[in-house]
Amino acid sequence: MTEDHTLKIFHSFSRPPSATSYIISDTRADLHKAASKYDSHLVEAEPDIRSLLATTHVCHRLRLIALAFAPLWSTIPHSCPGDLDLLLVARSGNRPLRVFGDRSGFFRWSTTPIFSTPRRAQIQELYLTQMPMEVCNEKLLAALASHLTYLNVIVTPRYPKGTREPFPRLYFGGEDPVVLRALALSLKAGVSPCDNFPSLAHLRLCGTDTEYMGRMFLQLLADTPVLETLYLVDAPLELDDDWASSDRIPMVQLNRLRALSFDNTGFEAAFAILGHIKFPPDAVVALHRLQYTRDTNLGTMFVPSLTKFTTLEVMESYPALHTRARGEGGGFWIHMTTNRFDVPMLTFRTIIPSLLNGFADTLDMVQTLRVGGSMSETSMTPSLLEITLPTASQLMPTLSSLFVASDSASNPAAHLVPSLKRALLSAKGSVPYPALETLGVLGTLPTTEDKHLLELLADRARRGHRIRTVFVRSSREEESTEALGSSGLRDHVEKIDTRRVTWNPEGDSFWRIENEYWRLYPEGTRRQMVEMWGLPEVERG
Repeated sequence: MTEDHTLKIFHSFSRPPSATSYIISDTRADLHKAASKYDSHLVEAEPDIRSLLATTHVCHRLRLIALAFAPLWSTIPHSCPGDLDLLLVARSGNRPLRVFGDRSGFFRWSTTPIFSTPRRAQIQELYLTQMPMEVCNEKLLAALASHLTYLNVIVTPRYPKGTREPFPRLYFGGEDPVVLRALALSLKAGVSPCDNFPSLAHLRLCGTDTEYMGRMFLQLLADTPVLETLYLVDAPLELDDDWASSDRIPMVQLNRLRALSFDNTGFEAAFAILGHIKFPPDAVVALHRLQYTRDTNLGTMFVPSLTKFTTLEVMESYPALHTRARGEGGGFWIHMTTNRFDVPMLTFRTIIPSLLNGFADTLDMVQTLRVGGSMSETSMTPSLLEITLPTASQLMPTLSSLFVASDSASNPAAHLVPSLKRALLSAKGSVPYPALETLGVLGTLPTTEDKHLLELLADRARRGHRIRTVFVRSSREEESTEALGSSGLRDHVEKIDTRRVTWNPEGDSFWRIENEYWRLYPEGTRRQMVEMWGLPEVERG
């Protein structure tokens, strides 16, 4: 047990028993065995039962409180000897149990006391691990089918390079898991379109080098009519040979779906599968780590029938690009990555207009546009703003708020103002974004006496399209709003706001949909979002 956990327990002595019991429970939640050698997308590390037992021997009072708090003992690790299994069950009372299967090899459940009658009736959540070529434990799961609510099946990495196609199998031996609400499978363990899941609300599938056929995936979804969240991670989707005959591919109706996430599944296959799933217009759809190559056909992209979008974000941090839009209910996120040696930055940026045109029918009510990322430009390379804003202006006639940001600390906000001016002024007579009233430059300008910013504001005011509110900050902290007004900005706008305007794409709770069993972003993925996903750090001010 760490020193921090020991101090937490020590300071709990003066608290009421109820508070102390929750502190112990919280401490246990922080004590997990390392699970890095297993699939990080699917594995929930086991609590360290030895540390829990150690806390009950700190003093007599703490022991009495812990023994009286049944929820502490309702998780059964795989490493427990049989007698300890029974001790934990006895201390848990009649509470539902969370049980971890044996990772040491073939799971000998028939000789494990916790799975004997009548104790197994308490098991509601099962984390089962099997070796790559091990058959599924159909008999065990059939015995649990009537009361199991969560099943997590993973595969140990004894043969990490072994590849085989997932095949249909009966996980529950022909019994319908009538109350199963959540199912997480490693694709190497095989998929289960042979079972019927009448109450399954949450499904998570993870593969690595295992190919997954589109028809099999759709068949699995067809057996989950009340599905609410669907996550497909690291699974190379493959389209069947007859996929071109779309009339032979079934359509899947998921009327309760609220979140769908495909992560690293392939660009064209992801959209092909998406086109055969019908879901509510207020669902949130996220397609992550779609690989873009020179041969990628952007014409296969489409936007599902979702609610009208009111906010659009374009974020670039080469070699990653994000386009995400949201409305009152639904949202659509496309995240693309590329190989630096295959597609240079300029070529990668030029796909932005094609992506925006794919959103064309859904952007006519957008009120807010945010553009952020690397604003580097040369005489031969247009900036991110100059590529994005002209196309966006044709698709968003009602845009009223525009925020721009650079994600580089060494690239001050002043570097993006010249390209912003070129994008918001037109020499052809018409003014882009005629309804624009709010402009925010996220970051810090070296000085507000920037001729490009003043010319931009003055020209739009002269043409009858005044920008009424400007969010801007000066590097001189003592420079007040009054001083900013005297710099010339006040002559062209109605309000100058110097408060820091933050935009944190990684922390936006709208896209962080969770359920009661797992997160959309596992902890390992969350830590890598800036590096691996290339989300710009644009919240600086």
